[in-house]
Amino acid sequence: MNKSNAISLLQQPVSALKGVGDKVAEKLERLGILQVADLLFHLPLRYQDRTRIYPIGSIRAGQEILVEADIENTEVVTRSRRMMLCHISDGSGAMTLRFFHFSNAQKQSLRKGSRVRCFGEVRQVSFKPEMIHPEYKIINGISSTPVDNTLTPTYPSTEGLQQRSLLRLINIAMEHVTELPELLPTTVVDKYRFMPLADSLKLLHFPPPELATKQLLDGKHPAQQRLAFEELIAHQLGVQLARQEIKQVSAPVMAEDNRLFPQLLDNLPFSPTDAQSRVIKEIESDLQQNSPM
Repeated sequence: MNKSNAISLLQQPVSALKGVGDKVAEKLERLGILQVADLLFHLPLRYQDRTRIYPIGSIRAGQEILVEADIENTEVVTRSRRMMLCHISDGSGAMTLRFFHFSNAQKQSLRKGSRVRCFGEVRQVSFKPEMIHPEYKIINGISSTPVDNTLTPTYPSTEGLQQRSLLRLINIAMEHVTELPELLPTTVVDKYRFMPLADSLKLLHFPPPELATKQLLDGKHPAQQRLAFEELIAHQLGVQLARQEIKQVSAPVMAEDNRLFPQLLDNLPFSPTDAQSRVIKEIESDLQQNSPM
């Protein structure tokens, strides 16, 4: 696809993308996503690291991690409520996967002897790690199942719009990210050593695992600073444009002496301060101009 066609696609409404009907388009609009290009600037809130598998024996409570282990036993118990417990081990340690909502099909898939890869937040219960409703995948008979090669983004969303749906649409838009025009002058980009716009967006949507996640979450990565600078410039240009437009509008000039205004001041139960008097003079001056205040 040539550049003009790509730019044309980015400027089209999101409903032009496959799988985006009226209902999905309405949900995207709640997020401020109207055009395909808006997907590129819908940036992640946080990131998940699914690029490496952690030994169970090394994990700590509070971590959000990926583990892979053999299922030793799966049972349905009723304590305070009915739940399914899946006990797994990888040789370095043991862990429990806890499910409060489950189906018979899930119970059958999580059978003893199967190998499972799961992702979730680790909790410590009775000195033993566990995950509640982790994302999981059975990998029986699959040798060397690859892990993700980039950090997984989590996007701001709205009710009824899943992360996988957002990510699929963003992936489509990202196919044309290199066709976005560079709006910042080359002199500015060189002076502040900014990353190219396309590279900044690629990195923020799909950061490599070796990237410092904390720097991203703190908003201090050069890619984020470049976008923030561009947003600030756009805001300032918008303010200047609005001021220019206001100046083009005619307003009635109120240049005649107002005899009632001094009377109003005399009837005030207090004397205006110096600052108030200065503001009054500024308002009088503005009213004598032929453009709106």
